[in-house]
Amino acid sequence: MLYEMMLYEKMYEKMFYEKMYELMLYEKMLYEMMLYEKMLYEKMYEMMLYEKMFYEKMYEKMFYEKMYELMLYEKMLYEMMLYEKMLYEKMYEMMLYEKMFYEKMYEMMLYEKMLYEKMLYEKMLLLQQFTS
Repeated sequence: MLYEMMLYEKMYEKMFYEKMYELMLYEKMLYEMMLYEKMLYEKMYEMMLYEKMFYEKMYEKMFYEKMYELMLYEKMLYEMMLYEKMLYEKMYEMMLYEKMFYEKMYEMMLYEKMLYEKMLYEKMLLLQQFTS
């Protein structure tokens, strides 16, 4: 029975490390998204400079082309934000798995404590039999 308990403990530990690895991959993806977000903001800044140029020099055609490009970048930014949201949801799910793992570990420890208490009680009974 103790062996079975150790087996379950190892199994939960393996699951925990797999989930932690998956979480790290999602974190890496999140950092990549942040890099893309930074690039998008830089591009948006550039677009705003083109907008300023339009107002200063009245290049209407160029302004609309750049505004269209800006809208495309904005669309990409919203998509990145959506991916970021999905990543946070996945990270939350990983944390729930981690919580479940620790709850199961606690349950196993309680079970182990009960086993030790039972063994102690049985030893006390045996000792009483020999002493009386």
